[in-house]
Amino acid sequence: MKILYLLFAVLLLGLLQGPGIAEAKIKDHQQCRYAHGNCYSFFCPRGTVTIGKCSFTQKCCEIK
Repeated sequence: MKILYLLFAVLLLGLLQGPGIAEAKIKDHQQCRYAHGNCYSFFCPRGTVTIGKCSFTQKCCEIK
């Protein structure tokens, strides 16, 4: 049972800190809208790519 807590923590950290996101130039909702993107929680929908972050848990996504 203890291993489940560890796996959950690792999974959560993996979801919040994806590769390349730390260097993103888009850092808030206004910059995302200006770049013709939309903010989504945790994952970008199918057919879009991550171009930055809107907040700690939201990613800025743009249509491919």
